Amino acid sequence: MPLHVPPPDSYEEEFRKALSYLNSFHSLDHCESKVVNLFSRLYVPAHTIILKPGQIATNVCFLEKGVVRNYVLKDGKEERSWVQHEPVLIRSLLSFYTQTPSDEYVETLEPSILAMMNHDAAYQAAYDYHDFAICLFKLIANSQVRREQMYSLIKISDAESRVRKLISLDPMLFERVSNKIMAAFLEMTPETLSRILNTKEFKNMLENKH
Repeated sequence: MPLHVPPPDSYEEEFRKALSYLNSFHSLDHCESKVVNLFSRLYVPAHTIILKPGQIATNVCFLEKGVVRNYVLKDGKEERSWVQHEPVLIRSLLSFYTQTPSDEYVETLEPSILAMMNHDAAYQAAYDYHDFAICLFKLIANSQVRREQMYSLIKISDAESRVRKLISLDPMLFERVSNKIMAAFLEMTPETLSRILNTKEFKNMLENKH
């Protein structure tokens, strides 16, 4: 089960990663002290389902530390699988936007730390603070662009080209996520992914990304 992290003496210090991530999209200098008070912070163990089909995403969540995956189950088979690591906005954006039940699972793959803000509080803050509204707009737009980039990988017919493209976008995933889950994301078998990653070309690519 998710565990609340005890509140710190300084909200600014405790939420520095989430705040740094937010400020990278738009400066919150004029409202930062107000915005931080709207966050709650959770520690979530690895392999915890934090959203499942039928549930509504009632919080906007910033992944401060960890790895998560989103996926849909259809007839017992995973579809629309994708994986991401910190720092990033997570949860089902469609469910959050519309406040309707999600059709996907969101699961932690590592022990993770989340900074969370309630849906109503986020919208009220956007109404009250112009800078936060701009920040939230840019943040969600970036998340959508990132998701489209990842899904575009699936449209690449050649398996090696899919892996090559993902290494160029986010090589860290291959260090932190199992081949089984990465293969599901890339829509290939674990055996095919292992064969590709064990070639000299791809070993060198990953080494050179360090």
